[in-house]
Amino acid sequence: MIRRQTVLALAAIVTVAGAAHAQPDPRLEVKLRRGNFNSLLAAYKVVNAQLKRSRPDISAIAGATDRMAVMVRQLPAWFPPGSGPESGADTNAKPEIWRRPEEFRAHATAMSEAVDRLAAAAKSGNVDAIGERQHAVSAACTACHRVFEERF
Repeated sequence: MIRRQTVLALAAIVTVAGAAHAQPDPRLEVKLRRGNFNSLLAAYKVVNAQLKRSRPDISAIAGATDRMAVMVRQLPAWFPPGSGPESGADTNAKPEIWRRPEEFRAHATAMSEAVDRLAAAAKSGNVDAIGERQHAVSAACTACHRVFEERF
C-alpha cells in the first residue's frame, strides 16, 4: 500500500509540472501574434487592392472583411501575459499593452467596430461607403499602433 505522503508528494509534482507546462512560450506567442497580424493585413490588402480597380469585386471585399471581423475580435488574446518585451522575445509590442489593458482593449474595440462598419458597407455593395469605412479602419489601426507599437 502506498503511503499517504507519497501520494501527496506525487500529486504536488504533477500539479507543479502541469502549471509549468501551461505557461506560454513567449517566442511562440510572438510568432503566433505576428502570423495573426499578417493574416489580418492580407485581408485588409484585398480590400485595398479591390478599391483600386475600376470594377471592384464586392464578393472578394465582403469575404476579406468577414475574415477581418473574426480576427480583430480575437486581437486582445494575441497578447497574453508574459509575451511582451520583458520575456526577451523579439516583439514590437510596448509594455503599455500590459500596463494599460483597459486602454488597449478600448483600441481593439474601436478597431472591431470600424471593421464591422466596413463589413456592413461591403455587404451593401456601395463602393464609396466601402472606401470611407476602409479609411476609418486604417485610422483605428494607426491610433493603436502609435500608442502600443515600439517601432511605429
